[in-house]
Amino acid sequence: MIKIFRKPAILLVTLWARRTYNQGVKAADLRHKREHKTIYLAAENFHPDRLVTYDKERFKTEKRVFGYHARLLTMNTLKRGCYYHTPDRYGNNGLSPQEKEIRRRAFIQERLRMAKLI
Repeated sequence: MIKIFRKPAILLVTLWARRTYNQGVKAADLRHKREHKTIYLAAENFHPDRLVTYDKERFKTEKRVFGYHARLLTMNTLKRGCYYHTPDRYGNNGLSPQEKEIRRRAFIQERLRMAKLI
C-alpha cells in the first residue's frame, strides 16, 4: 500500500469502527432496558465484521445449532470475549468505565488488523 494513503485509511477504518461500536452499545443498552437481562455485544459467527447482541438463550441456541461443545464454549467465555455487556437485572456485574474503554480500543484495533493497517 502506498504510504500516503495509509494514514487516511487508518482514520477512516477507526471512524467506521467507532460508529459500529457505538451503534452496537446503543442496541445492547436499549435491549437491556426492554428485557431487563444481561446483553452481550459480540461478533457474529459467520460475519465477524458485524456486531450482534446476545442474551443467554440466543447464545445457547446458536451453540446447539452449530454443534459447539458445552465445555469449550461457556457463558464465561462469552462474557470475557465480548466487546461490551450490560449489567444484570439488578444492576450488578456491569463493566467499569476503564473496562469499557479497553474493550472499545480492542475492537478498533481488531478492525485495523482486519484491514491490514497495523
